[in-house]
Amino acid sequence: MHANVKPKPKAKLAPKPKAEPQPAVTILGTTEQADGDWQLLQLEKRLDQLTRMIQLRHRNRPERIVWAQQGHTSKVSRVDDQPTGPIPGDALVTNQTGVLLTVRTADCMPVFFESEKAVGIAHVGMAGAVEGLVPKTVRALKRYYSVKPEKLSVRFGPHICASCYRMSVNNDDYLAKHPEAAKYVTSRGHHRYFSMMDIISEQLAELGVTTMAADSRCTYHSAGLFSARRGHGDQRQLSFIMRASTSPPVDPNA
Repeated sequence: MHANVKPKPKAKLAPKPKAEPQPAVTILGTTEQADGDWQLLQLEKRLDQLTRMIQLRHRNRPERIVWAQQGHTSKVSRVDDQPTGPIPGDALVTNQTGVLLTVRTADCMPVFFESEKAVGIAHVGMAGAVEGLVPKTVRALKRYYSVKPEKLSVRFGPHICASCYRMSVNNDDYLAKHPEAAKYVTSRGHHRYFSMMDIISEQLAELGVTTMAADSRCTYHSAGLFSARRGHGDQRQLSFIMRASTSPPVDPNA
């Protein structure tokens, strides 16, 4: 008679560790003349080309491309599930990955907002600077995505510098309605010049933003950039920012 043998208990498998969500990385940049003209009409015709350019240069493929309609306003728009296309306002913010936010500039300043939680971009001219487009963008990032100003990195893209931004009579009329902006105006000879860098930097510092960086190129001085004041009419650079997955989807046609 065989002795009763108790079966050995099955070894318990250790639970599989949960996959940690991959942090997003931020890609951003500004095109140059060599990349062609990105005025609004050209942008709408060249979305496929833009997608390929981003993929080649940044190893990541946008899932959607959106652009600010732009009208020298102080409006900030939140981008969630909107399809590819135009979004009202002069600044865009989002916390979604794969969404390329874009603005078009010549002498105006593209401003990039980067954090671990969300990103943003703004098209800033004199009116936008004076009327607080940049502070409104910082507040929108805080309101919608809980981004604290001290955790935000802000970069200024190429734009016309204070030595070249000579004000016209129309600018004078505008500033007469906004006397608080006079501190950012300097006089040389018979002309007056406006500094977007100074006003925006001061606005950011007042909000608690401490991390700022600037592209040192002036669009008027730099031969490789479009400048309306240097005779390029409606031709524009394209500035873009995107929260990108660290594991981008593979494009079988790439």
